[in-house]
Amino acid sequence: MTRISRKKIILSGMGTIVALLIMPVLVLQLLNWDKHRELVAQALGHFLDREVEIAEFLDLQLWPTTRLEVKGLRIASPDESFLKPLLSISDASIEIALTPLLSGLMVVNDFQVKDSVVSLQTNAEGVKNWIFEEEGHASPDASPEIFTFILNQMQVSNTKLHYLSEYRRINQDLWLQTFDIKATGRGEENRQVAVEGRLNNEPLQIDGSVTVLGSDTVAMSLELSLGSASGTVRGDVSDLLNGGNANLSLDFSSSDAAQTAKLLMPRLSSRSSEMLAGSATGSASLKGRLDNSIRLENIVIDLEADLLKLNANGELDLFSQDSSVLLPSTELAVSVITSNLQPLVQAFGGELLFSGPARAEGILLGSLNDF
Repeated sequence: MTRISRKKIILSGMGTIVALLIMPVLVLQLLNWDKHRELVAQALGHFLDREVEIAEFLDLQLWPTTRLEVKGLRIASPDESFLKPLLSISDASIEIALTPLLSGLMVVNDFQVKDSVVSLQTNAEGVKNWIFEEEGHASPDASPEIFTFILNQMQVSNTKLHYLSEYRRINQDLWLQTFDIKATGRGEENRQVAVEGRLNNEPLQIDGSVTVLGSDTVAMSLELSLGSASGTVRGDVSDLLNGGNANLSLDFSSSDAAQTAKLLMPRLSSRSSEMLAGSATGSASLKGRLDNSIRLENIVIDLEADLLKLNANGELDLFSQDSSVLLPSTELAVSVITSNLQPLVQAFGGELLFSGPARAEGILLGSLNDF
């Protein structure tokens, strides 16, 4: 065989290999994905074990910018025991840098969501509609890390988030007019955060910065205002890919403690609201896993209300990793002082034949809905 023939064979082989590599990319690039959105929805539904619908539009572009756009996306809750679907999105798009994927780096250059509704629900049996793993499946802690995730820009607008618990007293409604995250400067790790919206119909605003530490840890420094309250959140959240493990420092002050308490517990009784009418300051450390075992440590709360002065410090477990119910608080020391005991007793429907100052101290035990 001559040298020219061998050269032709080598070139032909290389051309065939290149063609085999390029052809799938060209097929994905030229395919009209919108015509096949029902098949894509079925495949995604099979993967998530949920009913998935893409009602309006689907498009995938690989080159020169890798971009996925979807309209009319709906992901259902596990079964009919839930009142609403998990997710409904009118319009969403994501742009990903293709080349970094080869080195295990997922760089999201732009992520946008418009006109969406997220409903996080827990039914009477304690089942959460946002948990996709079934019993018996391997723990997410054992799942291997495939990509390091970098988000350069995100914009969420006109999005509603409903939290519906089996304990109606702590249900929440959040509306995000805008939620923006943008890279700042030349560093890949710094992000500016800005949020405007309403929580339980009270104005909410958050401004600050988030810094990426490693592959799945973020440090944050945020200033927030909510209704009559304002405060700061500082610290970090690690292990984000597996639910998030928080280590945050919280500080707040409120000119109307009753209004602030109603934001966190919308079904707060009128008697409790009357007792809390006044100003308050507080601080605490938020620790634990965000998905199922949050606790407040180093709590310090000072309340100056019309009826009383209150100081509380200690710890409070919110959720247990092994139980869907709210756990008792632990060693929450409380001191209450009133200049006139009579109106305080009357606020709770009682009667007192004398008036005068009073003081009480003790340990408050119980749960958030049954102290």
